[in-house]
Parts: sequence; C-alpha cells; structure tokens
Amino acid sequence: MLFVELAALPSPPGEERAVADRVLDYLSTLGLEADEDDAGTKVGSTIGNIYCRLEATGGTGEPVFFKDKPIFFPDQPERGVTYWNWSLVPVKDGSGSAIGIGSALLSTRWWRRAR
Repeated sequence: MLFVELAALPSPPGEERAVADRVLDYLSTLGLEADEDDAGTKVGSTIGNIYCRLEATGGTGEPVFFKDKPIFFPDQPERGVTYWNWSLVPVKDGSGSAIGIGSALLSTRWWRRAR
C-alpha cells in the first residue's frame, strides 16, 4: 500500500524529497504526467507542489484515512514528535458523483502521550 510506504519514509518538515520522489515515481508507473513547481525553494523546502491532472470520470470516490502519522521538527526539537490523523474525503454532488476532495487534520499527540 502506497500510504504505508510513504509514512515509513523519513520526512521532517522541509526535507520531504524522498516522499515527493516516490509519489512522482508512483504517478509515472500509472501512466500519469505529474509536474512539480518551485514553491519549495521559496520557503526553504526540498520539494515544491506536485500537480497531476485527471479527467473526471463521474465515479463515487473512496475516502482515505491516515492514523498517527509522525511528524518531526528538527529545527524545533522542543516540540518532540507530533502525531496526526488526517483524511481525504470525496465531495459529492446530488447524484453521488465525486466532484472534489475535502481534507481534515487532527493532532493525536496528546492522546498518544496519555496512553
């Protein structure tokens, strides 16, 4: 599963090149053209925004959920490791066809510490 592979890659803020390269490779194996801009160079990151345009198919879409993804802040070690649940959920029209995507983030660091 691609997400599990991506979640295992070291990806502290500003140093996500390994993740971006894997995403670009994955999109290429699907026969999709992806582009990356230079936004990262403007904020001190190793990657830019990745764009891949797909033709609308009118499908229903499937939600994706990620649990407790660790995020490291090497320039702010006092923060320690933070953990996040996040989701990507299709936005549907009245007929149930996916017309967009919604995203939500929830920090789980405090919950994990309480365990």
